[in-house]
Amino acid sequence: MFYDRLVTLCKLHGTNITEVAVTHLNVASSAPSSWKKGASPRSDVVIRAAEHFGVSADYLLGLTALPLPPASLGNEAANAVQ
Repeated sequence: MFYDRLVTLCKLHGTNITEVAVTHLNVASSAPSSWKKGASPRSDVVIRAAEHFGVSADYLLGLTALPLPPASLGNEAANAVQ
């Protein structure tokens, strides 16, 4: 799930996963291949990716479909989710 969400975010931001991995996540260029095969990223990598793209770590890990927690979306969006 992490790999798929990261690829989607990269496309939305006009970049590629290898560039983000090396430049912003401080991992080897081979790391995305490992994630694609199902390896779990380290927690610090998930945190950096979430901060870089402005989404929650839960979203990147597939624990929620919402990119941000309901409270950060504003009252209307939070109420619609509940």
